[in-house]
This record gives sequence, C-alpha cells and structure tokens, in this order.
Amino acid sequence: MFVYLSKKIAIPNNNKVRALAWSRDHGFIACGGDDGLLKVLKLESMAAAAADGGDTTAGGAKSGAKGLAASKNLSMNQTLEGHSGTVENLCWNEPFQKLTSSDQNGLIIVWMLYKGSWFEEMVNNRNKSVVKGMSWTFDGLKICIVYEDGAVIVGSVDGNRLWGKELKGMKLSRVEWSPDARLILFGVLDTEVHIYDQNGNFLTKLTLQAIHGIYGRTAGYGTTTQIMGIEWFNGRPNSRDTTSLAIAFENGRIQLMRHENDDNPIVFDADIRISSICWNTNGSILSVTGCMDTETDNKRNYIKFYNQSGDLIQSMRVPGKEIYGSSWERESLRIALAVDSYIFFANIRPDYKWCYFASTVVYAMIINNTSGQQQQQQQQQQLQTDETVAAAGSTVDTVIFWHIPSETKYFKSVRNLLQIASHGQLCVIATRTEEMGGSPKTKETSSLIICNAIGTPVDMTTIELSVHYLSINSTRVIASSKDSFCLWKFKTPAANTNTPKGIAAQRMTYTQIGRTGDDLDLDDQTVKITFVSRNDPIVCISLSEKNLIVAQDSGTFQHYLLPNLNVVHKFNINCVATRMAFNRDSTKLSIIDKNGTLFIYDFEANTGNDLSGQLVEFEKHDVWDTKWSFDDTDVLAFTEKTKLCVYNMKTGESEEPFMSSGHICTFNDLTLRTVLLDELVNDCHQTDEPIMVISGHIVDYETKSLAEARQLLEKVELSEAIEYIEQQSHPRLWRLLCHTALDKLDLNVAEMAMIRCKDYKGIQFVKRVKQLTSDSLKRAEIYAYSGQFDEAERVYLDIDRKDLAIELRKTLGQYKRVVELLQSGFATADDNQLRDALCNLGDQFADNHCWDEAVVYYERSNAFDRLFECYCLLENYDGLRKLMTNFNDNHPILVEFGRVFESVGMCSEAVEAYRRGRKIDLAISCCVTMSEWKLAIDMAHDYDVPDIDPLLSKYAQHLLAKNKFFDIVELYKKANKIPEASTMLIKVISDYKKDDNKSDPILLKKLYTLVGLLHEESRKSTAKMPSSSSSAAINRNVSSLNALLNDESFSFENTNYMILDEPWKGAEAYHYLILCQRQLYEGYYDSAMKTALHLRDYEDFIDGKEIYCLLALTSCANKAFSICSKAFIKLESMDTIGDDHRIQYEELAINIFSKNPPKDSRTATKSECTYCETMIADWLTVCPSCHIKFAICVASGRPIMDASKQWTCNRCGHHAYKSDIITFNNCPLCHQIIDNKQSMR
Repeated sequence: MFVYLSKKIAIPNNNKVRALAWSRDHGFIACGGDDGLLKVLKLESMAAAAADGGDTTAGGAKSGAKGLAASKNLSMNQTLEGHSGTVENLCWNEPFQKLTSSDQNGLIIVWMLYKGSWFEEMVNNRNKSVVKGMSWTFDGLKICIVYEDGAVIVGSVDGNRLWGKELKGMKLSRVEWSPDARLILFGVLDTEVHIYDQNGNFLTKLTLQAIHGIYGRTAGYGTTTQIMGIEWFNGRPNSRDTTSLAIAFENGRIQLMRHENDDNPIVFDADIRISSICWNTNGSILSVTGCMDTETDNKRNYIKFYNQSGDLIQSMRVPGKEIYGSSWERESLRIALAVDSYIFFANIRPDYKWCYFASTVVYAMIINNTSGQQQQQQQQQQLQTDETVAAAGSTVDTVIFWHIPSETKYFKSVRNLLQIASHGQLCVIATRTEEMGGSPKTKETSSLIICNAIGTPVDMTTIELSVHYLSINSTRVIASSKDSFCLWKFKTPAANTNTPKGIAAQRMTYTQIGRTGDDLDLDDQTVKITFVSRNDPIVCISLSEKNLIVAQDSGTFQHYLLPNLNVVHKFNINCVATRMAFNRDSTKLSIIDKNGTLFIYDFEANTGNDLSGQLVEFEKHDVWDTKWSFDDTDVLAFTEKTKLCVYNMKTGESEEPFMSSGHICTFNDLTLRTVLLDELVNDCHQTDEPIMVISGHIVDYETKSLAEARQLLEKVELSEAIEYIEQQSHPRLWRLLCHTALDKLDLNVAEMAMIRCKDYKGIQFVKRVKQLTSDSLKRAEIYAYSGQFDEAERVYLDIDRKDLAIELRKTLGQYKRVVELLQSGFATADDNQLRDALCNLGDQFADNHCWDEAVVYYERSNAFDRLFECYCLLENYDGLRKLMTNFNDNHPILVEFGRVFESVGMCSEAVEAYRRGRKIDLAISCCVTMSEWKLAIDMAHDYDVPDIDPLLSKYAQHLLAKNKFFDIVELYKKANKIPEASTMLIKVISDYKKDDNKSDPILLKKLYTLVGLLHEESRKSTAKMPSSSSSAAINRNVSSLNALLNDESFSFENTNYMILDEPWKGAEAYHYLILCQRQLYEGYYDSAMKTALHLRDYEDFIDGKEIYCLLALTSCANKAFSICSKAFIKLESMDTIGDDHRIQYEELAINIFSKNPPKDSRTATKSECTYCETMIADWLTVCPSCHIKFAICVASGRPIMDASKQWTCNRCGHHAYKSDIITFNNCPLCHQIIDNKQSMR
C-alpha cells in the first residue's frame, strides 16, 4: 500500500477545520470549524471526470485519464449558515441522506438535500451543555446524542424523541452504536466505556486492557488518557471473527476488539498523540491521525494505517501545525484530512492481489461490506459457498481470469488466498492450507497452484512456509516467508511450436501435463527451502530466469544464482524495499522502498575491483509501480503519483509523462498497457449487470518514438518517414510503416518493411497481392490482412464479388454474417450453402454451451443429428420425441434415441425407437429392465422372437414375487383358462380372508363378482379364440406359470372348488350379506330377516357364526322369536366357537326368552305358490308341496313366486321384481347398466 497527497482545498478566512465527514454513499464532504463554519463540498465522480477525455499525451492523442488520474473539480461548494460557535461534530445519515451538525453552544441542526441544495430540516438547542458526540444507527432510523453533563437523547429520523436519560456524575465524551443497533457505547472522560442496551439500560463496563490491563502504561504524550475515538465498523453486522471495534486514546494506545465481550483484544501503540481514528469502507484498514509533539511544526502531523491485526501498513507525514480528523471516501482510494484551515486529499494505492499474462488480467475480487443490504445480497449470490467456509474459520476469495481480446471471464474460488504472480503463459496462486474441518494446521503450510489463462490448474505442491512474497519464472517458483524462502521446480505442458498464442495456448491434454521445461537442470529436488535470517526479516523478492534477489529489512540485498541457489554477493542500500523487478537481461534491478522512492541498481556498473555492481545516480519519489521494457534493457516505465513516465537509462532522457492511475501490465513494442484495477474492482461491486466489458478498463499508451513515427506517416511522405524509422530502427516502427504503405498501396515499401521486420508470412502476402490486377481486390486483401474485415467485405460487395465476401466470413468463422449475406439481395442463396452456414452457426453456439440458441439454427438447417445432442443436453424429451419422427427406419441414431429414453424411464418411447431401429432385443431388454413384462411378451410374440422361454420364466417369477395375481389372472384369461383364472382369484380371496379377520365384504363381493364375470365372458366369447401362434405363446406362458404354481411354496389350501360349478354363488353370498345389513340399519326388519334366512345356503362362503348372529338379530328385531330361538340353538351347538362365547350366547338367550316366549308374536305373512296354488310363507325359496324353487330378488331379497313379475339381468342372469328394479340404474349384483328396454322385459 502506498499513500501520497494529491489535492488541497483552502477554507476561506483561515478558519480551522475541526470536523470532517465524507458521505460514503453519496460523495458529499461536510467540514465544520471555527466561527460557525459549515460547508458541504462534492468532488466530481470518477465517471464524470473521465467523460471529459482527460489530458493529452505527448503524441497529441487523448490520454484517457481515468480514476485517480483524472482531474476532479468541485461540483458543489455550499456554505450552510446556522451555527455561530465552532462546529465540533458532524455525522451523516446515509440511508436518508441527511447531515447532522452540532457546535460548541449545544445547537444541533439536521440538514436535508432538496433540489440540489442543503436546507435546515430540524433544529434543537438544549442550552445546558455541550454536545460531545452524535451517532446514527446503520439503518439510519435512530440517532444517539450525548452531552458533556451526562445527558443522553435517542431520537428517530423524523425528529421524535424516543427516550432520554441523565447519567449522573458522568462526563461523556464519545458515543457509538453497535452494527446491529442493539447496543450503545458511551465514552467517559474518566477513561471508561460503558455499554447500554438500545432502551437505555446499563449492561456493563467495557474492559480497557490498553489502559488498565497488562498493556497499561504511563501516557507518552501528556498525562491524559482521554478517549479520542470509538469506531465500530458497521459493514459486517453478523461477523464476530474479525476485529471491528476500535477504541483509541490520546496517549497513542489503540485497542482492537472482535466484539464487546472480547477478552483477548489487540493492543498496540501508534507512537503519536491521537486526534481521530476511522475505518475504511470495507473495514480492512484503520486510519489514525495525530501529531508527534517532539517534532517541529510542519513535520509533526502523521496519518498511519493499520490492518485488522494491528500491524502498521503505511504512514505518511502531513504538512501543517495540527491535524484534527480524517474521513474515507466510498471506494477507499482517497482519504480527506482536516489540517489547520485546509482539507488535504491523499490517494491510496492498495496492494491488490493481481497479475497479467497471456492477454489475461487476473485479480482477486475484494469484498466490500458497507454499501447496505443490497450489496450484501449480491455478495451472497456471487459467493454461494462462503457461508460453509466461514463456518469453518476460513475465507474465500473469487479470483477472476479475464481474457481481454475475447472478453471472456472465468471465475475461480480460492480459499485463504495469499499471493498471485505470473510469468509467460502461466500464473501461480499461493493459499494457506488447513486441516480437515477448517482448523489451521499446527505448522504453517501453504499450497502453490500453477494455473493457465482460464484458471485450470496445471501443477501444484504444498510447502511448509507461510507465503508473504511470491515470484515465478518459466520453470520455477520462489515463495518466501519472513525468514525463509522456498524454490519449487514445477512441471509445465510440453511446448509446441504449432500451438497458437493467447487463450488457445492454454488448452492441453492430460498427457501433456508432467513434462519439465528445464531439461538441462540436473537437480532432481523439486522443492528446496533456504533459511535467510530470523532477526532481519525478508521484505521483498525478485526472480528472473537465472537470478534471485532477496531484500531484507535492514537494507541488505542477497543475490542468488539459479538453479543451485548459490549466493553470488550481497550489497546494501539504505531503504526497505517493497517492490523489485529485473530488466530483460537481468543486468539492472529497479527497487521501490516503503516511502515510494525508486532506485536503480546496475549489476554491470563496477568500480575498481568490486564486481557486485553499484547504485545508479537516479532517484524518483512517490513511485508505486514500475515495468521494464521487453524491447530495450535500458528503458524503464514507472508511475509517479498519477504520472506514467518512461525513462531511458542509457541516454538519461525521460519522455513526457502520461496522466494515469492504472497498474502497468506490460511494456512491449513501444506500447505501455495499463489496467484500471481500481475501477475494475469497484465495478465488480457497483454494477447491476453480471457481464462487463474489460476493454473500458484497459488503457494503452504509445511511447514518444511510436507516436512521432505515426504523426510523420500521417503528415509527410513515406520516404521522409523511412529516414526517421531507420534512425530508431525498431520492429514495431517497421510494422507501422508496413501497414501505412499497404494502406497507400505502396507494395514495394511494404515489402521492404516486411523484410526489416523479418516477417516471412507478410512477405509472401505482399508478393501475392502484387499479382492481383485490380486495385479494389488489392485493397480488399489488405483490409482483410489488417483485420479490417468490414471494409474488406464492403469492397468485395462494391465490385460484385459476393462469393469472396462470403468466403472471407467463412474463413473468420463469422457464420452469422454468412447467413445474412446469403439471405440478403447481395447473393443468390444456395440451399446447401445456407444449410451449412446455419449448421456451423449452431455449432458455434453449442461450443459456447448456448444450447437453446444452437437448437434454433439446427432446426433451420435440418441438422437432426446435432439437434439430437442439444436436446439431450437440454433434457428436452418432448423435442426428442418429435425429432425421432424425422429419421427413417433402421437409422443408426434411433438406437441412441432408445438409450436416452431408457435412461430416463420413458419405456414406450424407448421401445418405439428400438423397434424402428430394428433392435428388438434391446426393446425387450428395456421392457424387462423397467418391469414392463406385458409389453415385452407382446413384442416377443409379435416379432416371433425365438427361445423366449427364459423370458417367460422370468416374467412368471416376477409376477409371483411381486404378488401380482391379477396379472396372472389376465394371462389365464387370454389363454381361455377360466378355471385356472378363477382358482387364482379364489387364492387371492383365501389369502385375504386369512390375513384380515375383519375382511371388507364389499371387496369380497367385487372379487367374487369378477369370478362370475370371467365365466360369463368365457361363455359368450368362445367364437373369438386367439390365433394359433398367439395361443401357443399364451400356452407357453401358462405352462411356465403352472410350473411355478405347482411349487411347494404355492398351495391352494382350503380352496372352495364349488365356485367352479356355481361361479356366482360367492358374489350372491356377500351381496345378500350387504343387503341384509343395509335393510337392518334402515329399519326394514322383516326384509332383513328374510334376506338373512337366505344366507343359510351360503355357509361355504360366509362364516356360520356371522350368518346366525345376523339372523338372530334380525328375527329378534322383527319379533319372530321362533326363528330367533332356532338361531341361538344353532349358535350354541357350533363347534367352532369358544366356551366363553357359548356362555355369553346362553346368557343372552335367557334374557330374551325369559321375557318373550319362543313363538312369533306377529302374524306371519303368506303367499300363494303360482304353480300349485298352496299358501306358503313368503320367505320360503322352495314350495313344500310342488318343490318348485323360486328365484330370489337381488334388489329386495324376496323370493319371486310370480315369474311374470320378474326382471332378468342379461349379463349375470339374476332376477329381481320389476317393481323393485325400477329405481336402479345398474344391476344390484353385477352392476351392469340397465337400459329402458331391458328394465321392461
């Protein structure tokens, strides 16, 4: 990190600035001071400043100065009038965009922005004491105001007073809310910090180990230990793992705490008399301002920066007599300082973790936590795995690999990122390793990962060092801790001269990984650790192909030779290096110390017998970045504040600087490429769009020679420009001359320039262009060679060579334009050409995994095979089903359709695909896999598959194992084996009765009805017998089933075979049982008794105990005690009932018949037999005289003695009274629908 002063604003009338506050969300700067001074300023935003185009370069072109380099004028400078005394406190309400100010007289004013100006909104004056502190909650809903006399007021954003409190005997000096607004911290002049809850209830005192604990000491600056600042960073309201609460004392002590109950705080001494402290916007840096009383005026003020661990990062001396405060801007790239009657602005150059290689910018995205809930939600979406990692005690950084030419961005999540470095086509990432479960290792270890330009790991290793500094060359990595460094010889993909440059060079096969790039190295040790010093820590390293420089805190530089790490010599420079870099041939070394001073060390500049080199008489200040030229070993580019300078060590000349705040990526071909890393990282947090264009953050600068050559070529003849280029004699200048000559169709000069460039392909191109007769064709070819493809196409179309324009676009792979040309009026569209172009366009979308777009073009080009792949990747099975119809039978791809459908359980579609693909065996196998046995058997029959007995056997075993007896019944039914089907149903009924003592009579009726229907259908369909082949197949099924049914494990015990002779009798039994129960519950006792009397004929199906219990109940209710007595006698005589039940029956009979004699107490109704005219009981089903058996009405249970009044079902053949059936729509027994004609029969 580097800090330098960049701007100063003077306050009128020399009024001292006592308070300063920078609105982080809106950019307003409020400053208050003596004599009621209160101003609101605002600097131009970075975007607005960059929109003007910036300054001009040496060549006259726009420099494109952006970010910190762009000039920023004041867009607002408003003086707010209202205070008469010195303004001492300022605080912003960020969510509601309000400013609160207070002065020494106790006057408080709340200001609001209206139509671009600030106005008073509320005024309050207690007139009793001085306001010592004000603080808004993070959500801006409440404000807490403390007075010196101990008064505390908490109010709402709309001006209402929520509560107030008088803290007797306490003089307050500071106030701060907790991030969640649940606690309030009060600083007391007696060097105490009290904690209250949000309702004003005292909780406890904060432990101040910096004063009262083991760290306490006598004040170094005066005798006071007054609290000068309480800052609780509010960007991480849910984090308790990092320090966020800072308490500073005037004597220089600072205490950092993770939370209010932290019993192990970090305490350190800033060695200055502190005036203020302030966290930056992401809570990673704490700025401390103050003065050193031992120094003289103008040298006594300091601002120091500390990290969350209390380590000093950087310090800067600030001119002036007294420094009062500081405030950060939103991006944490600038900080405002209140010094005397001035506002100083200092620019911050953070130490980003980034690198550049293979036209790819790689950087770690910094998490910004202070932009409210919306930004926190964006971070959670960006890093979905952070919660799990944070719970384990580690952090996750998102490393972005952004390829500039293709605008392609790759993300890589890295745990505990330490450093990044790059060289050539590779980069190395250092991370801290952890034990399983997220706990740190007992011994510090780190992982080194070699990655290519798309973030794919190529090689990795683990070293026992905590990496602070990292460097890489083509074959080795140097990782350094504070006292040691490690050399790792990594493995790289084998080099291939035919491999294209750029992003394509990063693609490799796994067989290429593992070959070393240094075949001459005989040292087999891939990892080697070298100890340097424990008392003199390492502060910086630099690596070239054969040299290593290790810089130490004392100013000692050790020079090692690779690969054996032999120390060549040591030299000493009075500086603490923070950045070093070798030039191309390792003869010079650039060094930047912690104060921003640039030194150059020349290893070849020897004096006398000293062979170690010497320091060049060259020194620059406020430098924070350097890069040596790849073309010239004596040319160095460096950034001094916001000036990008180019210096030639040989001539001692410096070119006119450029205005730039970008980090230097590369210096090659007389062009400096910089990346605006500040804006790039900032855009990652600010933009709402997930995709950005990095080209807006890349700025290229041309050196003086290149810019002058370009101007000469534009203004003078080629012959004059050639003289200048020959004097400079650089390949980049000759290439520029070549392109200019080609534009002017001066092919001879172009060929000469190609020769000087040693561009063989370019020479051949010029020779080929010379052979063309048309100037238009020549110009079109030159446009295409120069990459101006749109101009080349325009020329082709102008000369009516549409074919060449189409071929040009095909060569470039721009098939979208090819389609446009073919479909336009410029060319007669060939169907085959258009189809190929659409197909290739679909291939491009498919290569980029844009399957939906690829489908559109594949459909238009009828590329059904490629469309099949896209549908599979999109899991669009409806589309696959429709697509399958476009292929002819026996097409090879149909088998693939079948496999896809089978993999997702779409059996019918898979069978259809296999069938059309003439793969019947695969179709049957699919059916078997998905347990579609019926379909498998049917297909085997339809296609006469030989030797299907094993399949049938498996089918039978499957049916029995799954207890699918109804499927077995269906199989028997197809074979017209009604007895066997009925037997299987009887088996089901028997098992049901055996397993369930309280079986459902309705279900049993349905099962017995199914038995009857089987026999009726068999009787009526004897003419519709199956074919011989089908019958044979079915018989084979039946044979297999019978073989299994004859197994000992399958028996028909207690099977009632009478049902085979009377198939409807079981259905009748349960039908009358259900009818009797219904009649009984409805109160028709006489009808219920008559129906119960019929049940005596069905003891083979219904338990006799159930029948006679029902008969006794119905007859008793009907007062037919004679029949009731006989029913009890039958129950008591049964052998199947237990003694307990028999005794209960006897007791019940005694209770009934002791009150009612066993005689019918009602007059029995009689009916006349229509055959013998004998009067008989109306419940008898057989006439005692003529022995005629009457049919029973299935609707009422009454015997039908007059056949002329009966109705007969044409399905089951059962009868009913016409008068009773008229209210039914279905047959009461078999539920056959009754039509009007049938009911009248």
